[in-house]
Amino acid sequence: MNTRLERRTRQVPHTVDGHTTLVEDEYTVEVPTLPTDWDHIVDRGARAATIAAFIISIIWTATSIGELLNRSVPAPVAYGAAVLFDVGWIYCSAMEWLARHHPNRARLPRRASYVFLTIAMAAVATDGVLTANIAVGVIGAVISAIAKGMWIIYMRQQAAPLDKLTQQVIDHRDTQERARRALAQINRRSHRVGEELAAYTAVQLAARAAHTSYPTTFTNIDTAPSHSADTHSHEGSHTGAHDGEPQVTGVGAPLPPHTHTTPIALPSGPSMTKADAVRAAASQLHPGSGPADIARFLTGQGIQVTAAYVSNVLGRDRKKQPSHTAVLPTSPAPLPTDNGGYL
Repeated sequence: MNTRLERRTRQVPHTVDGHTTLVEDEYTVEVPTLPTDWDHIVDRGARAATIAAFIISIIWTATSIGELLNRSVPAPVAYGAAVLFDVGWIYCSAMEWLARHHPNRARLPRRASYVFLTIAMAAVATDGVLTANIAVGVIGAVISAIAKGMWIIYMRQQAAPLDKLTQQVIDHRDTQERARRALAQINRRSHRVGEELAAYTAVQLAARAAHTSYPTTFTNIDTAPSHSADTHSHEGSHTGAHDGEPQVTGVGAPLPPHTHTTPIALPSGPSMTKADAVRAAASQLHPGSGPADIARFLTGQGIQVTAAYVSNVLGRDRKKQPSHTAVLPTSPAPLPTDNGGYL
């Protein structure tokens, strides 16, 4: 058995002046060597020779066909197009390599490479005949055929046919992997679309909030329901509960102004009911605001009301108003100084 010497390091204790420290110590060990893998060496050599043949074929084809095309088009265009004659069949050979374990998929690129190779050989032969003679054209065309022949032999060695049962296993595993890649691609696209939709929604909500935001804030919500009910209009009571609703207070922030009213402040002090808050919001919001808009506004201020509740409060107020009253005031009535939170 063949062996070789190999230098290694290890940590050993070393004491100096009474202090012990671990230090690295080099030593030599004899280890067996693996036998030469000639199969691997030959495979790498064959692969390198095939790649070299491809490069030579591309250069030869580009030079020959470039001279042929240069008679009618500028040189950069002619030589650039000439490269495609060999690149076409080399590309198909690469696709055949990727599908070497799937004969059905490898069949199409193999046949297409033969077609592209024939076209390239014909173009090179035509240039040789026009430049020198038939012999030069034929010999020049054979260069591409040699490169292609080397590739065919190499592929036959690498893509050995498999039995039917083993081929079915490979096809099934390949199908599963392709399905996983497809699902991963779909998931990435779905996440990207979801992020875009979330961004659009955030922009729309920000724009809507900027358009409908109001500075009025109600705090100190008394969640305990009132035990007294006011069956008369809210104008007739200053200190009692209204409509049997929980009490809320205003902090003195002005409600949003619009073209039909002037801004007022809700003074802090005695509490007021949810019904009062509905009436205050209805009097100051835009005239076109419906029960849903008023409920959404009050909910944003911490007062939990529904559109149905707002509609009931406003409906009762309309019934209490005289039938002949049709003119809305252009500004709210002045607030009494001793009645904070009452409108």
